[in-house]
Amino acid sequence: MVKIDPIYAQELRSSGVTLAAVYLGSIPVQESMSVMVSEMRSQVVGECIQVVAAKVGLTPERDVNPIVARIIGEVKQENFNVDLNISSKMVKVIRSSRLIQRHPLSFFSFGSQGQRGTDTENMFGYIAKNKNGEDRRCHVMSSKAVQKLLDTLVAAIQVNTEDAKAKELAENPQLASTSGTAGFLGFLGFLGFLGFLGFLGFLGFPGFPDSSFPGPSSTDPLRPPKFTCTEYVQLGRITLVYENVKTQPWYHGHISRDIAQSLIQKPGDFLVRCSDHTTGKFVLSGMTEHGEHKHLILLDEKNQVRTPEKVFPTITELVRSHMENGQPVRSDGPQNQTALMLETAIPRG
Repeated sequence: MVKIDPIYAQELRSSGVTLAAVYLGSIPVQESMSVMVSEMRSQVVGECIQVVAAKVGLTPERDVNPIVARIIGEVKQENFNVDLNISSKMVKVIRSSRLIQRHPLSFFSFGSQGQRGTDTENMFGYIAKNKNGEDRRCHVMSSKAVQKLLDTLVAAIQVNTEDAKAKELAENPQLASTSGTAGFLGFLGFLGFLGFLGFLGFLGFPGFPDSSFPGPSSTDPLRPPKFTCTEYVQLGRITLVYENVKTQPWYHGHISRDIAQSLIQKPGDFLVRCSDHTTGKFVLSGMTEHGEHKHLILLDEKNQVRTPEKVFPTITELVRSHMENGQPVRSDGPQNQTALMLETAIPRG
């Protein structure tokens, strides 16, 4: 955890820090961030930034990722100067001394900067619900001081979380004596802290990994989302699978089936990608010995990496094993069973 200057922290707790920005507009997001892996969340925000920026004429229009296109709505175009007031309680968007948006931090889902080295580099988008806990949107802004904006928002979230932790310890002193790894993780989960780490990790804050764990409940930031234990295990497994596979050269992230097929030219060629139909699933794309393109889901209903013969700890281990032993990866079921040899990994561009 980065240490925040006490005077600065107190400023965030009281009046907040105000920065100049241009409010470009917003776009509805019709699916919760908590059901997505972290890469999918970044894809959604990145596409929203691009779509809003194109709508106001700041960037060229381009095709939207088909998965994202299904869960976003029509752009509400704005494009005017605002003051962005960031405190440890909420973010306020103010135009000509009039409050036009107010987003409590407890209703934040995810945020990111535009793509570095492009015309969206000085833009920032965050997904949040309004003060009534409704109308989930990605709000897009631009600022010449975008890094300062990000740093301020991260600091505000950190102060908010530290204050929540202090309040819980004051009200429940027995929590301070919680010992053991399980108890510690349970306490962090109780505070919704894993969601906070995921948010900071994506913003590029030092020392925090990406996380696809759900964030704080939209009705109370000090209470965990209402997931069953099984669902927590499944979300954790997806995170571990993603963290293991994301750096592999044959992992292509969110590309469509058509693009995957254009890259695979002969039997034995293969790559791994995110499913363009089912959020959080990973797909092995390849070509059979008969020259047919096939796509095999690698995670079963329990989010285990599995073939009909074996369960693997990671997708990387599955790929390594089948490349070394020369055995094809097979689909389930005796009828029309698919077999894909893993001989030539197609590197991502």
